[in-house]
Amino acid sequence: MAAVLHRAGRARAARRDESAFTNAARSAMTSTPVSPSGGLLAAQREVP
Repeated sequence: MAAVLHRAGRARAARRDESAFTNAARSAMTSTPVSPSGGLLAAQREVP
């Protein structure tokens, strides 16, 4: 039972990381930060 819950937790964490990455990519493209990490990514990418 614990293994099933652990596997579901890992899948949920992976989806959360994936959504954070897509939010960061979207904020970098539109240069409007969606999340703090996305804002940092966009700011770093704008520097020549």
